[in-house]
Amino acid sequence: MKYFKYILMFFFIASVSTFSQQKELTIKQVTIESRSLYPKHLAQLQWRPGTDAFTYVEYSNGGELVQENARTGNKQSILSLLKLNTKLNEFKLSPIISFPSIEWIGNDDIRFWNGDSLYEYNFNENSVKLLNDVSNGAENMDISSDNSVAYTIKNNLYIAVNKKQYQITDDKNEGILNGQYVARNEFGIFKGTFWSPKSHYLAFYRKDQSMVTDYPIVNINYRPAKVENIKYPMAGMTSEQVKLGIYNIKENETVFLKTGEPKDHYLTGVAWDPNEKYVYIGILNRDQNDLFEIKYDIANGNPVDTLFEETNPKYVQPLHGPIFVKDHPDEFIWISRRDGWNHLYLYNTDGKLIKKLTNGEWEVTKLNGVDKNGDNAFFTCTKVSPLDRDYYMVNLKSGKMTKLTSMPGVHNVIQDEAGKNFLDTYSSLTVPYNVNLINREGKVLRKIFSAEDPLKDYSIGKTKFFKLKSKDGYDLYCREILPANFDSTKKYPVLVYVYGGPG
Repeated sequence: MKYFKYILMFFFIASVSTFSQQKELTIKQVTIESRSLYPKHLAQLQWRPGTDAFTYVEYSNGGELVQENARTGNKQSILSLLKLNTKLNEFKLSPIISFPSIEWIGNDDIRFWNGDSLYEYNFNENSVKLLNDVSNGAENMDISSDNSVAYTIKNNLYIAVNKKQYQITDDKNEGILNGQYVARNEFGIFKGTFWSPKSHYLAFYRKDQSMVTDYPIVNINYRPAKVENIKYPMAGMTSEQVKLGIYNIKENETVFLKTGEPKDHYLTGVAWDPNEKYVYIGILNRDQNDLFEIKYDIANGNPVDTLFEETNPKYVQPLHGPIFVKDHPDEFIWISRRDGWNHLYLYNTDGKLIKKLTNGEWEVTKLNGVDKNGDNAFFTCTKVSPLDRDYYMVNLKSGKMTKLTSMPGVHNVIQDEAGKNFLDTYSSLTVPYNVNLINREGKVLRKIFSAEDPLKDYSIGKTKFFKLKSKDGYDLYCREILPANFDSTKKYPVLVYVYGGPG
């Protein structure tokens, strides 16, 4: 596999001075108090739907939600923690200690958690409404588009619909887990429940690990430390067995997909058909070198079609399922490293390859989305340099690519609903944290925010990048950080860090 070896830069040391300064960093600062060295940033930065405005949270003065007009820069506080708690108090609800994590669910509505309850705040009416409740001890909460919530308690799965709780599974064997991630977070699996687009169905993992060997872990949070056993399938030993269930909310019934043998395969990239008739799964063998992308009928659990197969002598790493194109329910984007480099492919739902969207000896690191009309896809990649993350747009019909970010560094871009304006957050070795407003031609319309360097008054050693050659002739990128006040005539101890994983 042709992988770039790149260095992920921790953003709190991204801005490095090459000159000796007055202050010396302490061990306490760079460990226990390391957050004090982070640059200031715009917390919870997101677009307000249906507007030209974006919002973020400022945690001074107890915390407040700030709105800023993208074009004019007009800025105003639209909701303070005090105002929110006053409204909660009117309904005799518990106050919130700090400004909550919020999500815009409409032009004038946000939703947020307060304990075990999900609330909505409406800006037009200045009102708070209870959307849903989950049971005490709930974990792995997953909210649907209509504010239903899937969650787990111990090893079983529950849902809350219209403030009523329902138990979906009832496995007494604690070795069987429902609604939780499987395969130890590999292959892009980071959760165990998947709501359908219209919230009529819930897909969920059922993992039977009762036959898997116990593996001892030392928990050092206790004094003295305690040994706790986890289930871990060592190489050559029995692995977990996973199923995917489809729960029908209206009928209160579960259908398990017929994924066949052997039972210790991996079920990855769970994706819903936009019309809620099918579920797509990548079935990967335990050797992790052979993947089949299969479409299933949720009504009976039967496989409908095998769209394609991906093989590699060494390793297949599916991190995403199909990403369907808006307004084109019969087309999806597939992300694959089948040619040695991670790229985007456009398929139809019959498994026919329409076109390869990106190509070259570089990696697509993230598919950020598709615009409102399904004409263009947006992605982050290493096309310029493996040390950078740049943002591009590709037209799904013509294949024309447009680079939208211009400054060197690592870019994290948030697009508006229409895909016309973008909040470009970036950092580099010399830029701690900047946010620019850019358009789809890549033009910087205005600077939104620029953070000061939190290390500017400290004595920091010089940082430089250099390259080594791999056996097959590829550049391996390295970072060298010298001690402060470095003296080239002296010898210093060296700490060498190498990431040895597949990425």
